[in-house]
Amino acid sequence: MKKESLEEPPVEPGTQLSQQATDAQVQESEDLIKLRESFKALDLETDPIKREYLLAEKAKENNLAIGKYRRLFGLYEKTLPPRFPTWTGFQGKTAWDLLQLVVVPLGLALAAFLLQFWASSNQQKLSDDQNREKQKLSDDQDREKAFNAYIDNIERLMPTLRNAQPEDEISIIARTRTLTVFRQLKGDGQRKGQVIRFLKEANLIKRRDLKVDLSTADLSQAVLKDIDLSKTHFFNVNLQEADLRGTSFKDTELRRAKLERTKLEKAEFQGADLSGANLQDAQLDPELNDALQIAAKLTEKQSSQALPELPFVGICGATLPDGKRIGVGCPGPQAISGGAAYAAERIYIRSSPGIKSPTIGSLEVNDKIRLTGAERYADGSTWVQLEDGGWIVN
Repeated sequence: MKKESLEEPPVEPGTQLSQQATDAQVQESEDLIKLRESFKALDLETDPIKREYLLAEKAKENNLAIGKYRRLFGLYEKTLPPRFPTWTGFQGKTAWDLLQLVVVPLGLALAAFLLQFWASSNQQKLSDDQNREKQKLSDDQDREKAFNAYIDNIERLMPTLRNAQPEDEISIIARTRTLTVFRQLKGDGQRKGQVIRFLKEANLIKRRDLKVDLSTADLSQAVLKDIDLSKTHFFNVNLQEADLRGTSFKDTELRRAKLERTKLEKAEFQGADLSGANLQDAQLDPELNDALQIAAKLTEKQSSQALPELPFVGICGATLPDGKRIGVGCPGPQAISGGAAYAAERIYIRSSPGIKSPTIGSLEVNDKIRLTGAERYADGSTWVQLEDGGWIVN
C-alpha cells in the first residue's frame, strides 16, 4: 500500500502571479472606497503647491506612503468626468457646473427680453389706442365743423331760397352744399339725421314745393328714427342701413330710393311712392312684408286677381326684402318708356338732360306724359325724352 503525500501540489508560476494581481486589484478597490472622501478634499484644491502639501498630509493621515497614495489618487481621478484645462478658468468644474453657469444667465436674459418685449408691446398698443382716440376725436371735430358751417350757409340762403324753384341757381347751390356735407359726414348717422331734420323743419324738401333736391344724396346709416318725414321728397336717395323705425313717410316721394338693409319696423307709408325702390334685406313689419310677397306673385303671373291692399300709391319695379322684384305687368313709372303715363306731381321740363339745363316748361299733376323711349344719364339720374320735346327725370 502506497503512502499518500500530504504536501500541496506545486503552483504554476503564471497562476500565482495572476492570483496576486487579482488580490492587488481587490485591495486597491477597497482602498479607493476608503479614501474617497480624502480624495474629494484633495480634488477641490486647484493650487499645485497647496495640493502637493495636502497630498502629503492625507497620505500621512491614512498611514500610506506618498507614492502609493499618489497612485491611488490617480486611479480615483480616472473615475471622474472629463476636466477642463487650466487655461479655460473652469478647472475643477463639472459639466453640470458649466451647464448651470450657462443656463441660468441665459434663462435670466430670456426672461428679461420677454419682459421687455411684453412691456414694449403693451406700450405700443397703448400708443396705438391713444392715436386712434385722437384721430377719432379729430374726425369728430371736423364733422362738427362741417355740420355747423353747413347750417350757417343754408340759413344765410334762406330768405332767397324760400321763393326759389329747384332749377334756380340758389337752389342748385344749396343742393351742392347739401350733397357735399353728406359726403363729409360719412359714417356719422346722427349728424346726417340732424341735417334732414333741419331741412324738413325749414320746409326745403317738401314734395309739392321742393327747394333743395336730395336726389343721389348719401344718407346711408342715417338715424331718422321716429320723426315725421311725410310729404317730403327723397327721390333716388341712398338710405342704405339707415334707422327708419317709426318714421312717417306718408305721401313721401321714395321712387328709386336705396333702402337695402334699412330698419323700417313701424314705419308708415300711406300714400308713399316706392316705385323702383330697393328694399332688399330691409326689416319690415311682418304684415307689410307678407302683402308685398303676394303682390309680387300676382304681378309675376300677370293675374287679373286684385292685388292686396297696400299703403303705397306706387310699388312698381321695387325690389323686395327677399330679392324679388315687382315689375311684371304693373303700371307706373317703370312702364312708361315708349308709352304714356300721368304726372303725379309737377315735373320740370329741361332742354337737355341735367339739372343745370334751362327749364323750358313743366308738367302739372295728371298731365299726360308721352315718351320717345330715349334715355340719358346725367347728374346721377336717368333722364327720358318727351315726344313734344324736352327731358324729364324718370
